[in-house]
Amino acid sequence: MEGNDLNESIDRLTRMSSSLFTFPTFKRTLFALMLSSLFLWPLSALLSTYYDAISSLAYGASLLCLIVSSDAILRKAILASDPIYDFRRCLVLSLISSSAWLLLSFLGWALETVLNWRVWVKTFLLGFCASAALRLVAFFTTSSIGRAKAALSALLQPILFLILSSAWLSLNELSVIAFRFALAAIPTLTLGALAFVRTVDAVGRRSAFEMPSTSLLKAFLASWAEGLNDPIEGILEDHGEESDVYTSILTFRRADGRVKAMIVIPSFHPGPFKDVGSSSIPFMIQSAIEREYGCLASVLHGLSGHDMDLTSRRQSERVVKAILEPLSPSPLGSMASPRAQSKVGEASAGSQIFGSCAFITLTLAPKTTEDLSKEVGEKILVKAKERGLQDVMIVNAHNSIEGPLNSEGAIDDLVEAAVKSLDAALGLELKPVRVGAAKEILREYGVREGIGPGGIVVIVVEVGDQKVAYVTIDGNNMVPGLRDKILKALSEVNIDCGEVMTTDTHIVNGVVRAPRGYRPLGEVVDHNLLIGYVKRATLNALDNLELVEVEHGTAEIGGVKVVGAKQIEELSSIIERTVKRAKIAALTIFSAVSAASIVLLSAL
Repeated sequence: MEGNDLNESIDRLTRMSSSLFTFPTFKRTLFALMLSSLFLWPLSALLSTYYDAISSLAYGASLLCLIVSSDAILRKAILASDPIYDFRRCLVLSLISSSAWLLLSFLGWALETVLNWRVWVKTFLLGFCASAALRLVAFFTTSSIGRAKAALSALLQPILFLILSSAWLSLNELSVIAFRFALAAIPTLTLGALAFVRTVDAVGRRSAFEMPSTSLLKAFLASWAEGLNDPIEGILEDHGEESDVYTSILTFRRADGRVKAMIVIPSFHPGPFKDVGSSSIPFMIQSAIEREYGCLASVLHGLSGHDMDLTSRRQSERVVKAILEPLSPSPLGSMASPRAQSKVGEASAGSQIFGSCAFITLTLAPKTTEDLSKEVGEKILVKAKERGLQDVMIVNAHNSIEGPLNSEGAIDDLVEAAVKSLDAALGLELKPVRVGAAKEILREYGVREGIGPGGIVVIVVEVGDQKVAYVTIDGNNMVPGLRDKILKALSEVNIDCGEVMTTDTHIVNGVVRAPRGYRPLGEVVDHNLLIGYVKRATLNALDNLELVEVEHGTAEIGGVKVVGAKQIEELSSIIERTVKRAKIAALTIFSAVSAASIVLLSAL
């Protein structure tokens, strides 16, 4: 299925982005700096310069003060408008760059000790080059303050570090050549860093996006680091495709005309990650309906993939507004069939008829059930129309993940299972329908554990002596076997059958470092606790069962910007090609810069 490729592309983006700037906390960073400055740097000075312990410790303390104060000044004076480099991230960069310098300092001591080569001063100065080069590349590729300010931010600390070390250590050799070396090395390092950035940027410029790779990186970082989505959404909007989308809505009304509950199935898709685009669209729709109608809403996953991600929050808000506008629904009456279920191969389907509308759920659980192609829906719709039905609502339960979706034979099995369950439901007697609904919020967990803000919504449909529970959990898929555990637990509270579904919210994506870039339900969340919440919601829904009238309507929205399959694949491709180009560029350019630095040292 094409959806497999799109999911793999999005997963690559999510894994890459969720690892960006996943830095240690401020306390851990400060502790590491203190360890480095008050122990490792003094040790280096003690071993390499034969300084006494007290003086070496004082040297380390002065270095710590320099790092912290210079980063504080940089953040306040130069980086105040930069969304990426807050004080903590400045300290992390300082820790990384000074560690490279420290490593080369220890290398010089080792060479002097083992081989009796008098090279410590030279390796110390090469450490200055390594530190400055790392900082130049970091600021040039990730900051948004302009090249001149970025260069100043990168070089200020290493220069001050070098001046302090030359003055404090009182080494004539270091003091004599440090100034001349820095004057010659800084232009070389800056040109090398600029050449690196230019080489990497060429990948993005030659792509369909026609923009520097580092501009894309900065847009991603602004979103992940500080939740500033305008840059990345602006890029997606500029390169997105217009599409006509719709939402299919099943409404249950009380006898007094008030809405009891709604089931909503969008034709578009949550994504692509974190809170970008339509990632939080299930909760946006759910909360908007709850406010507008004072009822509970279950927002389910239709037959769509990441090509149907909306490009921005603005597009999502436009869609939500259209859903709330008055519709002209088709009345389906107060009668429904019991739910009929069928299984073909790994595919399971359940159908329930409301008047002239069929409500169908599909799953491959416990096998992976990821995004399903529109082809599945189109084939089922043809079969339903042949049987005299006017409307069909098809749900991808999206309720089991363990590796990629095995698409071989899945389409045919899903269609066959759906048609068999549809035929079985059509053969059952229509009876008055009663509906109950309830919601639970898991206070113990949040997006980092894979639980979205929409919580758990349970809609119980009673027809005759059959009670069906439709359980919707605001998450992105679930671990294999959890669905069956929940259904088994529901049988203990007089539920005859049903389905457990996830919204596929992508607000949980990219917020933790994980193999998939997110946590499926049950990977972190305690199963028994989750099941307890589901059972409580189900019992509450059973307690408020009442006769309802059923309606079906469709909200259509034209000209909505969606990401499109090509854009997703191109973004993923740009990242892969940029990383490959960066590795080659770093090896060639900085090998040349290193060689030039060694030549400079030899000449001094």
